Amino acid sequence: MEHYDLKKWMQNGELVRKEVLACNEYTKKFGVTLSEEETNILLSDRKDSLQQEGRIEFGEGILPKLIYAFCDSPYIY
Repeated sequence: MEHYDLKKWMQNGELVRKEVLACNEYTKKFGVTLSEEETNILLSDRKDSLQQEGRIEFGEGILPKLIYAFCDSPYIY
């Protein structure tokens, strides 16, 4: 059985960053994209929120789902 470093895996922000930035391919047709700086802010806030609430996320998490849900909303401008 392989040994996984769970703490290292959960803190791998690069994987999540790529998933969030990949959303831009879909959202750009609605005139909405995230810059690197905006992505970093979202990831930092996500990490802080998870720590404050004592929660963890496995897989891609909620950010891409939220991006897809709201990218066509007229209220995000």
